[in-house]
Amino acid sequence: MLSPSTTETLIEQTPETPFYIPGTGSSTRPRRTLKQGDCFAVLDSHADIGATPGGPDGIFFCDTRYLSHLEILLNGSQPLLLGSNVRDDNSILIVDLTNPDIFLNQKLSQPKDVLHVVRTFFLLRGVAYQRLRMHNHGNGPFDVRLSVAFGSDFADLFEVRGLRRARRGIANLEVGESKVTLKYQGLDGKRLRTTILFDPVPDQLSGSAASYAFELQPNESRWTTSTFRFARACGRRSMRTRPPAVAWPRSPARTRFSMK
Repeated sequence: MLSPSTTETLIEQTPETPFYIPGTGSSTRPRRTLKQGDCFAVLDSHADIGATPGGPDGIFFCDTRYLSHLEILLNGSQPLLLGSNVRDDNSILIVDLTNPDIFLNQKLSQPKDVLHVVRTFFLLRGVAYQRLRMHNHGNGPFDVRLSVAFGSDFADLFEVRGLRRARRGIANLEVGESKVTLKYQGLDGKRLRTTILFDPVPDQLSGSAASYAFELQPNESRWTTSTFRFARACGRRSMRTRPPAVAWPRSPARTRFSMK
């Protein structure tokens, strides 16, 4: 049996094992709601849609969900949340994000909290706007691989609440250089469309994601914008719509936007 003094000596001589806790995102996120006219959006605290379970996320226009998935990834991982705020009139959501720990060959290649991302999201006249502004606060260059994933199921409110229909309409899409059009023709003949515009032109664009790859030098910033335009028509009626032009503020701290 060890004496108390011997036990104290053993405890003092036992070295502490060094370890590192990697920064990861939360499995559940609170929801945020924006509303303007006939359009409303249910997003999580990151301004993502459908990225985590917990609610009927989406952008809804005239009681139909025109966007059921919207998620950004930084270097293949979900960014970490720094702060999320909705303006008092429920018109604008501003989110501050940062990069998680980035590993390469099981080694930490880029620590968290180096890249600051300001994500601004708002609705205006049946159009949703998103801006991502990225700033490198590190002492060295930061290789950014940004992915914006999207999708739509064109579900009505009853389907979103759990109703399962025996039959659904026909969905298809068109992919251009900087634009993706998600289309749906319902069993009632109505034609629905979500048009997504990206600026600048993505390095890669498919029917489900836009990707950018670039390098940010220390104290350098870069931005991207996404515009989500919604339209519906019956029969042969034209679906031509033009979203209002928006002048983005140069300072991310400003929350007022002007129409051209």
